[in-house]
Amino acid sequence: MGFNWRVCGFKSLQDFIKAMYRDEASHLAAALGYIKGTGILPALKRLDWAAFAKGYNGPGYAANNYDVKLARAYAEAKRKGW
Repeated sequence: MGFNWRVCGFKSLQDFIKAMYRDEASHLAAALGYIKGTGILPALKRLDWAAFAKGYNGPGYAANNYDVKLARAYAEAKRKGW
């Protein structure tokens, strides 16, 4: 979300917008900036999907099963050797 541009590590909203138009690598960099900036990287490293989903998606994460979906996606990626 655009209002998180500072948390994502951008110097300005305009820099964030330009990056989002640039390419997928810029989107990934912004997501990683958000993960680091909000302090949820340790939860991701622990594979604590509930803590990560709560930090990333907010308190409604459980109602949408985001933690369960993340766990399934991770298991599938790991199974495929990604």
